[in-house]
Amino acid sequence: MKSLYTAIAFLAIMTTSQLSAHDHSDGWIPLPASGDTIGTGSTDEQPAMYYLTGDTRLEADLVIADGAVVTLCLNGYQLTGLGDNPVISVDASKLTVCDCQEGSEAPEHQHRYYRNEEGRFVFDDGSDEWDTQYEAADTIGVIDGGVITGGLTLGGVFVDGEGACFTLESGAIAGNRSTRTNLGPIGGGGIAIWDSSDEPGEMERRVVINGGQVAGNTSVSGGGGIFAYEALTLNGGKIWGNRADKGGGVYISGSRAHFVMNGGEISGNNGIKDAGAIYGYLYSQFTLNGGLIIDNVCEGSNSGGGIYMNQARSLVINGGLISGNIGYFGAGVSTNWVDTISITGGVIINNSAPGDEFRDKDIFINRQDGTQLSIEGGYMGRFEVNQVWGNYNVVEGGFFVEPTITDYLTEGAIAIPVGEGVTGYREGFPYGVYKRNTNGTDIALDITPGNPAYDQAPIEAGIDFTAEGIPDSLCAVYAYRTDTIEPFAYGLPVDAGPYHVMSTLLSKNGKWYYGQTPFDIAIDKGEWPGEKMATGMIAAGHGDSIALPEIPEGAYFGTPSGDTRILDAHIADGYLYYTGSDDIEPGEVYTLLVPVGEGVNYRIFAILVQLTGNEVSGIQSVDGDNLRIFTTPGQLHIAGTSAPATVYNLQGRPVYRGTDRTITLPGGVYIVQVGDTVRKAVVR
Repeated sequence: MKSLYTAIAFLAIMTTSQLSAHDHSDGWIPLPASGDTIGTGSTDEQPAMYYLTGDTRLEADLVIADGAVVTLCLNGYQLTGLGDNPVISVDASKLTVCDCQEGSEAPEHQHRYYRNEEGRFVFDDGSDEWDTQYEAADTIGVIDGGVITGGLTLGGVFVDGEGACFTLESGAIAGNRSTRTNLGPIGGGGIAIWDSSDEPGEMERRVVINGGQVAGNTSVSGGGGIFAYEALTLNGGKIWGNRADKGGGVYISGSRAHFVMNGGEISGNNGIKDAGAIYGYLYSQFTLNGGLIIDNVCEGSNSGGGIYMNQARSLVINGGLISGNIGYFGAGVSTNWVDTISITGGVIINNSAPGDEFRDKDIFINRQDGTQLSIEGGYMGRFEVNQVWGNYNVVEGGFFVEPTITDYLTEGAIAIPVGEGVTGYREGFPYGVYKRNTNGTDIALDITPGNPAYDQAPIEAGIDFTAEGIPDSLCAVYAYRTDTIEPFAYGLPVDAGPYHVMSTLLSKNGKWYYGQTPFDIAIDKGEWPGEKMATGMIAAGHGDSIALPEIPEGAYFGTPSGDTRILDAHIADGYLYYTGSDDIEPGEVYTLLVPVGEGVNYRIFAILVQLTGNEVSGIQSVDGDNLRIFTTPGQLHIAGTSAPATVYNLQGRPVYRGTDRTITLPGGVYIVQVGDTVRKAVVR
């Protein structure tokens, strides 16, 4: 049977943009294949800069000299170690690795690999044996650009010594492994940050990843991709396709270990026993500010497809996405004996147990006495806190997919159904948590006279009623129920009837939680007092107007809409003015809707206007596509041309001749001639 990891397809294509090639002049030095110690005497002001001139198999593994400052450009080529030691050792020095050919599709920058049974990428060494294994492998791929590989016992890059610093800007650390198990669970198939002394006052070792990839590395203990005893920062790049006993992607351990993830991606990693992506142990700290932790797998029946923090100091989640991970006991996030857990943002959703989609919890917190847990924001899937001992404050903000979150609410917090329009709303998270104001702030309500009228739309705060005494910095969220409907539904009701409404105050900047006030409201059914339809005639190529029904005092007509063959439709002084297109047919009916708006009852009411096509004998309409003739009370308007116009009354006598575009006339029916075009117009 194939191992679980062999069933997962891994892509070897980086999403970062390709950097421009350069000629490595101005102080760059070709890296010697002899390897050994490099960079002696270099400083921050005068760093040593090396580059590969072709695929290079080292004669001795590289060591960055104590105190040296070195930049190594892979230049699209493969750097292969001897296998007995790390490919590169950074001891009390600074190393930056980059690759100016990252993403290059040139043949010399294409590095083929297959994934072996342990999960490690094995790159082409030119042998017939490699070709045979490549052809038989379940998973093959290509990395475009430079690769550091061939560290088969202590990984790819080993960082130790006071103040040692390794920065990965671009390029790949792939196909390495760690077999070390002594001195505790040290690993790090791709990168290891080791503290050999842990003396007080020493400068910390640190690794910063701004780009590139750590891929296809393995460890028999912890951290297939990276093992960290000290500071690790991920700003970009990708940690993917690695495998280890614990922490397929990253393993952090010890009181000086703090992993901060600001961006980038950790995906497709496998943990054999625990944590597909990240395993935090023994007073370590992990902070997630952004980035993706997706599609990682815990192969065993233990904890955490994404993150597992065990006996750690802190877990802080301020942002990022944790999704699609597979594992038991918290498929997305799992914790045990963690001193401080804080969630203020991020999305943790759609993580699942093996073979049973979404059965396991997205978050499982095994709380022990003394744990400080605070959830103030973010978006959470299925959530469980186990072994809650004593009266602990747990949840006081955030959005959740299921109502069981109410079991863990902070004293004074409430959970209500929420929807669009709520601060922080995101589709798929119907339950929001808000913290009530301990001062008991009330909302004074001013219901409109007669109560809101039923108009086939929800009542609206500020239109149907006003809420007084709310500071400008706050807004209100509403939920409602009746005597027979539980629980509260989000928003304000639609149908006529009596309701119990709950208003919750929250701040407009997305930080919660002030007062909660209940009140009752009744919705009556309003009736329109006047006519609801207007009818008239319309002729091809001719303008006309009809009087619209009267509307209540304070109401207004909106913009008419409907049949596109009714041209220039507009409303003035209670009249609908229009022109018929040349497509108008006698006897056919053409329809417009005129919306009526008013502050209480008539927001969605509309007057139906039906115009019957009419043939006007004796008037012929000729070319005049740009000509527009319309009327307002006492005036006739001509637009679309500067040509002289003649206006006739129905007796055929001219009443105006000239180039004015607005002509004052008494009410009546007129014939307007502009050039060869003749139109009829009615002036009220």
